[in-house]
Amino acid sequence: AGGFLSDRWLGRQEPEGDVMKLENRSLTKYKLIIDDAGGWAWFQRVLVVLKEVGKEHGDATVSEVAIAWVLRQPGVAGVILGCRDDKHLWSSWRASSLELTDNDLAAIDNVSRSAATAAAAAAAA
Repeated sequence: AGGFLSDRWLGRQEPEGDVMKLENRSLTKYKLIIDDAGGWAWFQRVLVVLKEVGKEHGDATVSEVAIAWVLRQPGVAGVILGCRDDKHLWSSWRASSLELTDNDLAAIDNVSRSAATAAAAAAAA
């Protein structure tokens, strides 16, 4: 997710102005995806839940929990990671052994639904 699914963005204000002025093209692309999926407030709720789940697992990082969640999805055999340094590499390795509970998975599933998906589900109920 271009680095957005990390502790770095938890609690930060939404990047202001032209998204093209973000640090790199990857951040620009993923910021536009965040906007489409539910906006910055929704994204912050996702990060909060990822952090809370991480605290239940020896203070795992937001990124580690996100990777562990993706690996638990049906049909997913692996993830593509961009590791810039040893810290990222070891964090990604720790994520592969993180055992999320059914409650963890449900909490992340519930908060990570996009605003559009949540609205459609509510309308169908």
